[in-house]
Amino acid sequence: MTMPIQQTDQASEEIIYELARRLVISRMREFECIWESANKICESYDLTKRK
Repeated sequence: MTMPIQQTDQASEEIIYELARRLVISRMREFECIWESANKICESYDLTKRK
C-alpha cells in the first residue's frame, strides 16, 4: 500500500516541523540560562548602568 504524494509530503513536513521545534526549544533554554548568567555578572560589576 502506497500513500499519495500529497500525504507523504504532509507527513514529511510534520516530522520536520516537530524536529525543528524541539531543537529550537532546547536551544532557547540554553540561551536563556546563559543570558541570565551574563546579566548577573553585569549586575555584580555594575555594568548595567550607562555612563
